Amino acid sequence: MIDLDRWEQLRSCCRDEAAFDRLKQILSETGAISPTDRPSYPKSSPEALALAKAQLQIQRQTALASVIARIRESLDLNDIFNTTTHELRQLLQADRIAIYRFYSDFSGEFVAESVGSLSTPILSSPSGCKIADRKNVGYPASVSLSPPKRVVFDGNSLPIPQKGLSPAQILEEHGSRTSTIVPILQGEFLWGLLAASHSDADRTWHPDEVELLEHVSVNLGVALKQAELLQRTQRQARQLAKAARRQQTLTVTIEKIRRSLDIDTIFETTTHEVRKLLDVDRVAVYYFNPDWSGQFVAESVAEGWERLLELQAAAPPMQGSLMACPKMQALLENRTPPPSDEDPRDRSRQAFTVQDVDRAGFDDAYRSVLKLYQCRAYAIVPIYQGDALWGLLAAYHNASPRRWEAADVELLVQISEHLGVALQQAELLEQTRMQARRLAQTLQDLQKTQTQLIHSEKMAGLGQLVAGVAHEINNPINFIYGNLTYVRDYTQDLIDLIQLYHEEKPENIERISEKVEEIDLEFIVEDLPNLISSMKTGTERIRQIVRSLRIFSRLDEAQKKTVDIHEGIDSVLWLLKHRIEASHNGRIKVIKKYSKLPRVTCYAAELNQVLMNLLNNALDALNDLKTSDRQPTIAIATEQIDEETIAIRIADNGSGIPERVKPRIFDPFFTTKAPGKGTGLGLSVSYQIVVENHGGELSVKTKPGVGTEFIIEIPIRGFPEDLEVS
Repeated sequence: MIDLDRWEQLRSCCRDEAAFDRLKQILSETGAISPTDRPSYPKSSPEALALAKAQLQIQRQTALASVIARIRESLDLNDIFNTTTHELRQLLQADRIAIYRFYSDFSGEFVAESVGSLSTPILSSPSGCKIADRKNVGYPASVSLSPPKRVVFDGNSLPIPQKGLSPAQILEEHGSRTSTIVPILQGEFLWGLLAASHSDADRTWHPDEVELLEHVSVNLGVALKQAELLQRTQRQARQLAKAARRQQTLTVTIEKIRRSLDIDTIFETTTHEVRKLLDVDRVAVYYFNPDWSGQFVAESVAEGWERLLELQAAAPPMQGSLMACPKMQALLENRTPPPSDEDPRDRSRQAFTVQDVDRAGFDDAYRSVLKLYQCRAYAIVPIYQGDALWGLLAAYHNASPRRWEAADVELLVQISEHLGVALQQAELLEQTRMQARRLAQTLQDLQKTQTQLIHSEKMAGLGQLVAGVAHEINNPINFIYGNLTYVRDYTQDLIDLIQLYHEEKPENIERISEKVEEIDLEFIVEDLPNLISSMKTGTERIRQIVRSLRIFSRLDEAQKKTVDIHEGIDSVLWLLKHRIEASHNGRIKVIKKYSKLPRVTCYAAELNQVLMNLLNNALDALNDLKTSDRQPTIAIATEQIDEETIAIRIADNGSGIPERVKPRIFDPFFTTKAPGKGTGLGLSVSYQIVVENHGGELSVKTKPGVGTEFIIEIPIRGFPEDLEVS
């Protein structure tokens, strides 16, 4: 039997009657007491009581270990809080276990609880579970508790007027009569409170129960630290992922900027991509006029918002409205870009951001402008074209105020720098285009001049040609003209004779005989056929000259034709016959060595002009020979090199071309002739005709004192194009 004092000692070890009943059950199971023992029996074994107490302690430690294990198994705070409050309430057999959290201003609220069926939940109560004022928390003001301090609140021992609105009071208002509260520390900083409460005012919180709460609070602190670390890691991971996505998109945007040289396309691409990158409602590009007024020149705007470009067009005074921003003044006073080697985070110092336009202290005039823009927050960076301030890149957030991050500003700075480069490139492109247009116009003028010069060169050649032609035509014409008088007289005499025969009778032969003697009929009969034959020869000569001129000029054959090359050479020689005969007293010998050639597709008139130029040059070279023992000679040879190409060789035995002159003979306007003797375009035009127009080659072989040979090589079938074959 256990005496009364022993029963009281046992009762004092228990928090309530239920715990005391549990202790008696353990003592009965261990044989320390019998089931029928009552307080009136004072005998009991101290060893049995110690054993029972130890077993109770072991059960609590086991339960505590289970709670701590569950805390450590999870990183979800809500799950940890719910598990902890529920397990602790079962372990301590309390009416309520609650967790209270402090905020940075030391206001706070209950964030988790476990309550018995007879208690009123705090979290769902209409009066709420928050305390807004730090001074009413009812906990020491120090945010750093090291070592952790135990604070026990007893609802009966703390008068309400001293407590104010505190966690303990909230517990009391919800039926708690006695409570014990320990701090939850996250590192060295006070995070919150862990509270155990009971509705029975006689409930006494024993030291081992408070110690158990402290053990749990320490592990809650560790869990909070782990959760904080996890959240920080997750936050950093999200930030890194966001930064990676942003950098990838930024790279794509910059690449798009670099790929285009059209500034309108660049602006359209940039504003659209930046608006998506920053998740803003509007991104716009603003351009400064020379007088530092300005206007928006491009924008990308989300659906549901006005377009500034349209508003600007409808209200022209709005164009200069951005200048009303007070923060623009410092930028305009400086107008110089930061050093290019400066860190982008430092270069962003010229940017300016506004988180909330209503709280930025702007005057009414500027706020009215921002109202037109529909913006609540904005970030603006300058755009420099080289060293000159060109304009602004602006991002607007319209739906609500916005806290701009450093990464947002840095992105705008990077984009603005690439826009500046794009503007420079666009300006250079425009300058290049203008220069190209000027060069094209110059080329057109030069081509026109070249055509005129070529025409002049052709006319110069034709001048020489006309001199020979005039001489060739003049002789037969003079011959014909001189003989026409005799033909007229002879014809008249014959007519008169015939008339006389008609008028006189045949027997009057004397008068006829006299007339025959008068007109010398015998001479007329003999001379008239010769005269007519001479006239026929003269007219044939004229016909041949005209034919040669036609073959040479080919005026009716502007397109490519298949022609006989030898016919063209002969026509040119015929036209130059007078000059050949007039040079060196007719001593120039022309040697023709024609091979059998197929008909060649070419621009016949142009090729004849080349032959004329080369033969004239050969004659000029021979005429430059003052005295020479050798006979002046021009040799013309043709040959078929292969199935695709023929060659024409024109050689003279003149003085040759000096080596210093040879590299320049095909240059336009280069000539060694005296002023007035040549334009310097003959060989240049010939080279262009052979090489560019026919896809052939024009080369020269020369040896000073021996002579010069020009070789023309042209394709037999011409260029691979549609050919009109005659």
